[in-house]
Amino acid sequence: MGQLALFKEQQPTQITPPQPVTVKYEELYKGGVTEFDIHCRLIRSFVSSKAKEETWYLEQNEYWFWSRIIEAGKSYMVGDIPTSQYLRRYSSPLSDWQQLAYKWALANPDMILFVETVTHHWRVYLRGEYVEFALPHQDHGGERHYVTRDGKTKVLVNED
Repeated sequence: MGQLALFKEQQPTQITPPQPVTVKYEELYKGGVTEFDIHCRLIRSFVSSKAKEETWYLEQNEYWFWSRIIEAGKSYMVGDIPTSQYLRRYSSPLSDWQQLAYKWALANPDMILFVETVTHHWRVYLRGEYVEFALPHQDHGGERHYVTRDGKTKVLVNED
């Protein structure tokens, strides 16, 4: 075939773009969420975990129940207002890494996840009917505690 024949080929009349690659979350994390998965969602972070050793993490008490922690948080944060108003005012969406941490905590009920960034030192763990996101140090994000039971939104229940 000569060079002239190469340039005489017909151009396609319609170009079909390639389909985007789609992977469902469940397929991607069949083996479960790992600490590395969470680390990859954050810039300059350190992620580790350890077994729950302190007894208050392990013992069931009145604060293991979603309704009780919400009522205690409402009472501490704002006092006597309707629960629906409290939930509207003090709820916020979980970030990408927090959604992964929620799934990690459900899969590892006997462990505590430590997520440290430049500004925040988080502790994430399953506590009864919910997962708690705690910022226990005043100099690394303030003393705040958030709870979630759906993995999509968190509710602020303690702020010192």
